[in-house]
Amino acid sequence: CFAGCSNLTKVELSSEFASFADRSFMNCARLVDFYPTTILVKKINISCFSGCASLKGGFSFTDCTSLGDGTFSGCELLDNISLPKVTSISASSFSGCANLKTLEISDDVSLLGTAAFSGCSSLSGDFFRKMLDEDITQLGNGSYNSGYKNVFTGCALLDRLEWNFPKMSVDANGNDVNIVGSGLFQNCTKLSRVDFKTPVKEIRSSAFAEIAPGAELYMQPN
Repeated sequence: CFAGCSNLTKVELSSEFASFADRSFMNCARLVDFYPTTILVKKINISCFSGCASLKGGFSFTDCTSLGDGTFSGCELLDNISLPKVTSISASSFSGCANLKTLEISDDVSLLGTAAFSGCSSLSGDFFRKMLDEDITQLGNGSYNSGYKNVFTGCALLDRLEWNFPKMSVDANGNDVNIVGSGLFQNCTKLSRVDFKTPVKEIRSSAFAEIAPGAELYMQPN
């Protein structure tokens, strides 16, 4: 639609605007202003605002329930956004949103895709605790072989968690499995304690790499 329009700085939409196509504003690196600030679309599709490095936020998608892969990936200056009905956050939805401090989402989030919050170094520990206090039923891409990678990599303010870790998938024998995926908490440099309230079968490479020195990890017997 407008992908790659490097000189686009402002967008004004009708209040009756219904949907965004995939990659609608992808790599519109100078896009700053977006009107109206309340937008009624029900879904934001793949990479819609990916690479909009100047977009700062302050707008609300009041009716949106799901985000496509990479929706806001690389929006480096995005600092606040309201998505009060979103229950599904797909892969890399907020990856690289280093300045994101305020994110309003539903209390009923059930899916967090691979690298969903990777590099969100300004989101608070309280935000993650509130979100993960709910019944997340899928983390990562749902594939046992691919694992559940990098969902929280680089979330520098994530300091502690008490988590009813979800049943992720089934293995080759049809058994439910809980996996701490590769790089899941990598570079969460303030993460000092994690309490898993359900048994975990497998911890994959770099899951806890470069977290806080002396961090404590508590798991249920399995």
